[in-house]
Amino acid sequence: MATASELELSTYLDPGERLLWWGRPRRGIRLRPHDWFMIPFSMVLAEGIVGGECALVAQAWRNPDLLHIVIPIAYVPLTLFALYLLIGRFVLEARSLTRTHYGLTDKRVLIVGGLWWRESDRLKLETLDEIVIKPNRNGRGTILFGTDKPGAWAGLSRYATPRFDQIEDARQVYEMIRETQRAAVHSRTIG
Repeated sequence: MATASELELSTYLDPGERLLWWGRPRRGIRLRPHDWFMIPFSMVLAEGIVGGECALVAQAWRNPDLLHIVIPIAYVPLTLFALYLLIGRFVLEARSLTRTHYGLTDKRVLIVGGLWWRESDRLKLETLDEIVIKPNRNGRGTILFGTDKPGAWAGLSRYATPRFDQIEDARQVYEMIRETQRAAVHSRTIG
C-alpha cells in the first residue's frame, strides 16, 4: 500500500521516472541557531510597540482624533510584524512541515510542500553541484542542495536553499543521492 508521500510525489513524476526514496521532515515547532537572536529581538520590538501604543492611548485621552488616525496606520502593521517574528513564523513553519514531502527519483530530487498551495522544487541530479549534509547525533539530519543565501537566516523560505530538512537516516539518504547522481551523470555521458 502506498504512503501519503508516495501518492503525493507520484503526481510530479515524468513518464518512466522511478521514485527511489521518499520521506518527510520532522514536524512540529523547532528552534534554529538564528532564533538565539530573533527571539530576543522580536521581544524587544514587541515591547517597544506596546509601550508606544500605551503612550499613544494616553495622549488620545486629550486628543481623540489622534487615536483613530495613528494606531491603524502605524501600530497595527508593526504589531502584526512583531507577532509574526515572535510566534507566527513558528506556527507557519509547523503548518508547512505537515504538508511537505521529499523524494529522490532516478533523475531528480523532489521537494513538494507549501502553506496554502503546493510548490515544488525539481532539481536535476546531473546539474547539482553542491550537496551538503548536516547530520545530527540521532541519525536525523538536513541535506542542502547548494548553500544558503542571504535572507535564509530570517526564516524566509523563498531565500532558503532547497533541502531535505530533518529527515530520518540522513547519512543513508545522502549516500543514495550521491550514488544516484553518479549513475545519472554516467548514463548521460554514455548516452
